[in-house]
Amino acid sequence: MRYDILKGIRVLDLSRIFTGPFASQLLGDLGANITKVEPPFGDDTRFWGPPFMDENLSGYFYSLNRNKSGITLNLKDSGDLDRLYELVKKADIVIENFKHGVPQQLKISYEILSKINPTLIYLSINGFHSSGKFKERPSYDIIAQAEAGIMSLTGTETGEIVKVGVPIADISAGMYGVIGILTALHHRDMTGKGTYLETDLFSSLTSWLTYQAVNNQLLEPRHTLMGTSHPNIVPYRAYNCKDDRKIVLAVGNDKTWVNFLKVLNNPKTLQKYSTNESRVQFRLIVDSEIQKILLTNDLDHWELKFTTAGIPYGKVSNLDDVMNHEDVKSNNLLIEFEDAQVFRTPINFRGQTLLRSEEPPKFNDG
Repeated sequence: MRYDILKGIRVLDLSRIFTGPFASQLLGDLGANITKVEPPFGDDTRFWGPPFMDENLSGYFYSLNRNKSGITLNLKDSGDLDRLYELVKKADIVIENFKHGVPQQLKISYEILSKINPTLIYLSINGFHSSGKFKERPSYDIIAQAEAGIMSLTGTETGEIVKVGVPIADISAGMYGVIGILTALHHRDMTGKGTYLETDLFSSLTSWLTYQAVNNQLLEPRHTLMGTSHPNIVPYRAYNCKDDRKIVLAVGNDKTWVNFLKVLNNPKTLQKYSTNESRVQFRLIVDSEIQKILLTNDLDHWELKFTTAGIPYGKVSNLDDVMNHEDVKSNNLLIEFEDAQVFRTPINFRGQTLLRSEEPPKFNDG
């Protein structure tokens, strides 16, 4: 069932690549009318592959542009620019993620478009904030993960840094952008005025640092790369089982620790670590002892034991496992398109899921 909470809201999506299209897709899933405006050569991600559905429709583009109609405009052409201005008159929201200064050059900045439509809500998404000295630097997700400190915390204990496997800077900036848009819509309802919003990849990830930023100021020695471990909680990491499958445990308090030890048959080697503080202090010993015990049985054995005892755990799943996960099926998280399945926005209104399912727009270079 479609639950069109934003029905009637019109969005002009001038963005490309990931974070802007992700933001507009969220709004489209919520029922907004999205018009994706592409240049004559198309959004770059149409050609980021393989895999491809056809010559100008990659799987990457497919995952970010559902529930949108599409038009092609050359914004350097005066006639096409006038066509855009006509669309702006009827729009509620404009989203763009051009490099700093480009909207002014193309004559599509907020200052210009807000004169055409004073109630317009305008979201600009950048790599770095427009007030800083890095504002003109081009940026991608991997750059933001590096600059914002995420990579200094993500990797193995042996020192190999890695990026998170999905573009969290793009996703974060897009989500913050949508939060800003929804707030601005409420503000407009109260005042009748539009507004200019800005999010950026770098700032979005710094807001995610939370307890790690505080830890860094207060802890000596400072924690950096810890694999799947947690700086403040033990046990809280992935372990190997006898069948070479992996299980993640998260024992978040001392009461759960007591129940956890019962599942492990109360090993004497672990009984003295009754507080989380002691377990953190002696994490190498605790983790080593837990690992020895878990290697005595297969994952299915431990899954049954931890489920029965109410111990927080999770098996490390591959993507095929996730696509067939019971919660994915019961919560209707997958949208079935002709060429592929995509995950929907996981918001339910009064028990009704967002099942809007219009495929991404075909590319028209004419």
